[in-house]
Amino acid sequence: MGASRATATLLAAGKVRHIVTRCDGEAVQRALEAAAERLEGAVDEVNALNVYPVPDGDTGTNMLHTMRSALDHARRAEQQPAVMLAAAAHGAPMGARGNSGVILSQVVPGVKESDGPGGIDLPDALPLARSRPHAAVPRAAPDPCPPSPYFAVTPPAP
Repeated sequence: MGASRATATLLAAGKVRHIVTRCDGEAVQRALEAAAERLEGAVDEVNALNVYPVPDGDTGTNMLHTMRSALDHARRAEQQPAVMLAAAAHGAPMGARGNSGVILSQVVPGVKESDGPGGIDLPDALPLARSRPHAAVPRAAPDPCPPSPYFAVTPPAP
């Protein structure tokens, strides 16, 4: 039995979850919706982190506004992954509030940058999404401290 047939058998038996490596428009929208829902569910917890550089207790709220703006822009776009991600990449900074929102707003363009001829390749997208804020934030906040959202997206040391 070949690897793909074995995987299909395990998937059919419910023993292995399907691992998505490419995104269509529906998957992009579901991912953005899930991100917004997770942030909404954790907004009070994230607000309680009260992080640097401005410990004002609105980190979660700012991140949620950013994610909702990205989602709203993507929902209004043509249901093609590249078009939706371009809309989300535009919408995220448009709705960004505070430093945490600006940091988060740089993640979506990182995913968009992974779009190639075959579509969005998730194994390539995730490192790009994590590196984008890391490259942009030092110019805006040269000395960030944990538990800033900056550190949540910082690529691991080599």
